[in-house]
Formats: sequence, structure tokens, C-alpha cells
Amino acid sequence: MTNEEGRARSIPKQVTDRARGLIEHALARVFDEPYDIRTPADFERVMVEGAGTASLVSAGALAAMVARATPWVERALPIASKSAKAGKAVPAVRYTAMAIPVAMQVSSAVRHGLRELQVLASYLIRRFRDEGIEPSRELVSALALSLALDPDRRPDVGLTPGRAGPGLVRRWLLRSLGKDTHGAVRRRALTDLAAIERLDLRALAQEWSERGLPPALPPGDGP
Repeated sequence: MTNEEGRARSIPKQVTDRARGLIEHALARVFDEPYDIRTPADFERVMVEGAGTASLVSAGALAAMVARATPWVERALPIASKSAKAGKAVPAVRYTAMAIPVAMQVSSAVRHGLRELQVLASYLIRRFRDEGIEPSRELVSALALSLALDPDRRPDVGLTPGRAGPGLVRRWLLRSLGKDTHGAVRRRALTDLAAIERLDLRALAQEWSERGLPPALPPGDGP
């Protein structure tokens, strides 16, 4: 890896700090204004139909993060367009036309990444409550973050926005280099659904309880 590639891959701490704030805000908002997602079909529909739409996040905070992240994406784009590894991760990156300003692409990718977190959290709350369990906000957040980072791995019930933020923002910024199509969003939605189906929610709630972590959501909160 060249020095130029190393600088392009290293996302500035200011960007990851801004991303952590956005993630925290997005997850906090979803407990007050959750998406009405009751079934797998609802989950897929809301995820796919919402591609490119707004999430429940602060517009000002999003704009501040985009301003910080755009220079990184501008530096990374020429390198990513020549990289076989980047082309494999984001196939459309090799063919992206820069007719759309980079900042708009970054904003769209981050907004949808945050929205996917909110959709995941909304559905997880519903699934827990269908099992008769009142989950804590922190547990739901940890599971949503784990699924967004890697749905094929066992979720980390102790995951926080601070720990997950760098990995998530890298994913979102890489998506901004190419074109995050509806087909790609649908594939992620189906992968997430399969991962949620594999979760043993009672065991996860028990693991959370045994750690002596924060109590369950008060009755009436959430969807």
C-alpha cells in the first residue's frame, strides 16, 4: 500500500467523532419516533422504499459531518477507481460519473446508513415485544449496530456508537463512491432479516440482564 493509499484509507478522527454523534442521535430518536415495522415484509418494504430518503436525524449535524467527510471521499475516489479490491466491494465505483457533487453523494449515503440503523432498531423492538420482552435501549442499539456492521457475526450486546462508529462511517463513505442501488439495499435488507431470524432474543436479553446493564424500556416507549 502506498503512502497516498494509506492517507486515503485513514478516515480523520473528526469525521468519526461527528459520525458517532449522528449515530447516537439517530438511535435516540427512533425510540421516540419508531418506524411501524411489524413483519419481515414491512421491514423489507420500509428499507427499500426509503432508499435515498431522509432519516430521523439532525440536518445541521449531518451537514457538519458531510463537510468534514467530503475531502476524504474526494481523495479516495481516484485511488478506489483503480483498486480491484475497492471495485469488488463497491462494483459501481469504477463507473461513477462525477456529475453529482461528492457532498451530495456523501450526504445520501450517510442519511441512508443512519436510516437503516433506525429501521433495524424499530424492528428489533417489535420482535422483542412479540416475545414478551421489554428490551433496554442500549441492548437494542447494540444489536442494531452489530447487524449494520456485520450481520453474519454473533452480535455484541456491549457494542456502543463510539466503538461501532469508525466501521460504520467507512462503510457509508465507500457506498458514496459508487451507486447504492435499490437492488443492493434489498440484498442488505434480506441479509439483515435472515440474521434477525437467527437471533435468540431471550438468550440475548438474559445475557444483558446478567451483565447488570441498564433496565428495560419503560412501558409505553417505542413502537
